[in-house]
Amino acid sequence: MDTQIISFEEYQSLHIPVLFSDKFTDRKFGILTNELFRFKFGWQSDELSPLIYKFNNYRVIGIDLNCSIINVEDIENVYTFSLQSFFCEAKLYVDNVFIVSEIEILVFNMRTNKLLKKISLSDIYCNLDIGDNNITVTYLNDNEEIFEI
Repeated sequence: MDTQIISFEEYQSLHIPVLFSDKFTDRKFGILTNELFRFKFGWQSDELSPLIYKFNNYRVIGIDLNCSIINVEDIENVYTFSLQSFFCEAKLYVDNVFIVSEIEILVFNMRTNKLLKKISLSDIYCNLDIGDNNITVTYLNDNEEIFEI
């Protein structure tokens, strides 16, 4: 899977599916490709690049207030989430993808292709430890909170 930064003009001229975009705030544009598909997307941050994770046959791409999960074996199944705060990272535990933003965690199950849970955080995220039945979130102030999953 490859990402390329493209110009606004090229973005507009491409007639391919859009993962996420905001015509009012996007300043950077890119395409995500492999031998089976091509998607375009936009984001607002000048200094950040999209983060891409490979979890089995899924790819997760996140930047700014957006995150998409793509099943590369069935590209009709693309799941895009508008986040409450800026995307931080994605982690995998068994069949669950944890999409982490500064103040929220989304739990997506790859077997069912469903969003299982939204977890609101009480402070700004710093780290996530995942266990069998719970997650431990460490905040920037070093406090910890445990959530059942």
